[in-house]
Amino acid sequence: MERIVDRRTRRTVIVPMDHGITVGPILGLIDLRETVEKVAEGGAESV
Repeated sequence: MERIVDRRTRRTVIVPMDHGITVGPILGLIDLRETVEKVAEGGAESV
């Protein structure tokens, strides 16, 4: 938890990306590497 919770704000941003496993390919989640990079650039602490 120490790695994903901001010590100052006590908040975290977690982006679930496992929906494609249960419902098939989702627009925007086709290229996971690119999507994860964008999510990380946006400030998410966990994917």
